[in-house]
Amino acid sequence: DAADQHGAHAMLDAFGGEPFHRLARARHDAVVRAGGRRRAAVDDLAQAATFASRIAVKHMLGRPDERERRQLRALLALRRADAGG
Repeated sequence: DAADQHGAHAMLDAFGGEPFHRLARARHDAVVRAGGRRRAAVDDLAQAATFASRIAVKHMLGRPDERERRQLRALLALRRADAGG
């Protein structure tokens, strides 16, 4: 629907692209609340593996992988921040 498209584009413009840092933080915090820190760490690892495998496949196919790279960078930044580094 046109209104949904406009809203999505407005959000992308407001954040300078997809808000991967916010999305990674929101997912991580939701998993912490639902299952604790250990479960969140496992989920973060699974997400990192997903992004890395998508990067590898897209690279092999010669397709752009910047979106997945940005997702992985956001997740790794979150993990570093939570570790205090």
